[in-house]
Amino acid sequence: MLCAFESVYLCCCEVSEASGFLETAEHPSSSVANVTATMLELNNEERLTLRELTRWASSYSPFMPLVDIEHACVLARDVVLRTIQHFA
Repeated sequence: MLCAFESVYLCCCEVSEASGFLETAEHPSSSVANVTATMLELNNEERLTLRELTRWASSYSPFMPLVDIEHACVLARDVVLRTIQHFA
């Protein structure tokens, strides 16, 4: 689950930095994730999954987030592909 989140969040950082928005705040940042969700035009389900993963990662919880691992992996793949297209 952490690998799926990190894959998505690294893309978030790339998109946010290119947009001039990358924060100096602590990471993971929900603001960075929100900017990327808007820039990559994520749908509501994808935004909710990203929000839950970001909340989970920033809480350092030893428990798994309330996200299906398959949904997290699909989101990671889709965000990576959309990030590549964004910079193409």
